[in-house]
Amino acid sequence: MAPQAVNIESLALKAASGDEVAFTALVTATINDLRLFVALRLSSLDAVEEVVQTTYIACWQSLGVYRAEQPFLPWLRGIAGNRLARVAREHQRGRRQQGGDRLLTLEVLAPDEV
Repeated sequence: MAPQAVNIESLALKAASGDEVAFTALVTATINDLRLFVALRLSSLDAVEEVVQTTYIACWQSLGVYRAEQPFLPWLRGIAGNRLARVAREHQRGRRQQGGDRLLTLEVLAPDEV
């Protein structure tokens, strides 16, 4: 007899009511899926773990708006997608600042030269 599948949506509802044991079970039931989702989009294992952790923190904080009629995993992936977008923006911002300092210096010096 196959083991009974965990009902992720019912765990999410219990966790939404503040049940920390249910949230722990929810993380256990979904972490492999979430890690794979994030790892397919990032090359750094440290970055993957950071996004996974911040996704679960945001999930815990947002469970009050989770609706039982929607599947939990796509909702969780949506949170992870937002975290991934934030990482991408921060990465782009960092790249612009590295090159942007030189451009800013040139822009500041150019009027003095004229």
